[in-house]
Amino acid sequence: MAKQNPKQMHKKEDTVVYRAIADLAIVIVSLLILPLIRSQYANADLFEAWRNAFLWITICGAVLAVAAAVIAAAVKSVRKIGVIAACGLAVIAIASLALYLFAYPVIPYLYYFVIAGGALYLIYLLYPVDFVAIATLMTLAGGVFYLHGAAGMLTRSSIVLYAILVLLIAADVYFASRAVKHSGRVHMGKKSFRFYARKGGALPTYAAAAVLIACIAAAILFGSVFAGYCVYGVAAVLFIFACYYTFQLD
Repeated sequence: MAKQNPKQMHKKEDTVVYRAIADLAIVIVSLLILPLIRSQYANADLFEAWRNAFLWITICGAVLAVAAAVIAAAVKSVRKIGVIAACGLAVIAIASLALYLFAYPVIPYLYYFVIAGGALYLIYLLYPVDFVAIATLMTLAGGVFYLHGAAGMLTRSSIVLYAILVLLIAADVYFASRAVKHSGRVHMGKKSFRFYARKGGALPTYAAAAVLIACIAAAILFGSVFAGYCVYGVAAVLFIFACYYTFQLD
């Protein structure tokens, strides 16, 4: 394999730094905007105006996200930018929909997902795909466990969220098992992508899946109090995985 040009490597490192700075700036601005939105929602005179604004943001964000995804699929030269734009617009649309439907009670959860989203993007910039998937699943699981614990009982919404989480875990394990057959790469038709670094293998993905399934089963069996403890348990396990993958970096 040919070695990368030092200038190319330096340019790539600069790009990562710029993206990390942009990510941090977006998180800070979002955290400053959310209290403003909450205070405005509390104003009865402005409540309907804000709700209507977020409805239009939801519609426009969803349309633009689909358009960006179509352009990314059709035009190879702008594929990476298109994917990033589609994901960003989809997140904005979902957040706006949540604000439209639930108003200010949903804002504490948006704090969580803004911070988590910023952290996951940094992980995406620095770590292999398999750890990005593990971190994403554990972040989502922490949110579901928190909702279950806050509700005080196993609600229908919690059951649906647990079912979705199990499907996502199964999909992650499926990709890992496919990557095992091709030295860490997943082949989809004529295209392929590296799922895990050869040093790590698929074992961390299997271990993370086992931990999450065990936590989900325990939360369902033992109730909302245990689900609250699972939030801290998942955070601790994620920290262990972060340490492991950091030592695996070249």
